[in-house]
Formats: sequence, C-alpha cells, structure tokens
Amino acid sequence: MYRAKRFSVFAASPTRWVLSIGLVFGAAADLAIMVAMFILLKSSREHSISLNNVIDQLILYTLETGSVTAITAVVTMLTWFLSSHTLIFGALYLCIEKIFLISFMGSCALSLISKREG
Repeated sequence: MYRAKRFSVFAASPTRWVLSIGLVFGAAADLAIMVAMFILLKSSREHSISLNNVIDQLILYTLETGSVTAITAVVTMLTWFLSSHTLIFGALYLCIEKIFLISFMGSCALSLISKREG
C-alpha cells in the first residue's frame, strides 16, 4: 500500500492478495491458539485434582478472550473480502491490536489476583 499512495489504488491492484493472506493467517492463528490453549488446559485439568478451580477459571478466561480476538480477526477478514472498496475493515483492523493488548493486560491481572489468593 505504500507504493500505491492511495487506498483505492491498492484495493484495485493485483498485490492486494498480500493483505488477504495476512488476514487469513491471522484469523487462523487466533483460532488455533484458542483451541490449543483450551485442549492443553482441559488435559491438565484431568491430571490435577487440587487445581481444578484455578484451571476452570483459566479455561473460561481463555475461551472469553480467545473468542473475542478470533471473532474480531474473522470479522475483519470478512469485511476485507466482502467490501474491500470501503475502509470498514481498516477500523476493525486497528481495533485488533487494542483487543490483544486488553486481553494481555487482563491475563496479567488474573495472574496477580490468583497469586494473591493462593
């Protein structure tokens, strides 16, 4: 997009596939991370009886934050594919990093809370 100087020129160019691939891989990575964390936490729950409450909270938090980031990435990807001539996807794309940051800060806060309780 840097060479195009304008978004309309970039959206009509044959190199728009680069952004499309990036959005697809980003959405797939978000979904894969959420599923992998869920599977790992679920399997660790079966091995540890004393930490079941903490692991249940981590599973819930993983599903909540993972689904928010994954849904945002998928919606951003869909808006790029369905209405690439508008800048709607750009607003959503700029929100993704803020959602990641909020999720990270929430996990740090959850870590501090769980250390204080236990």
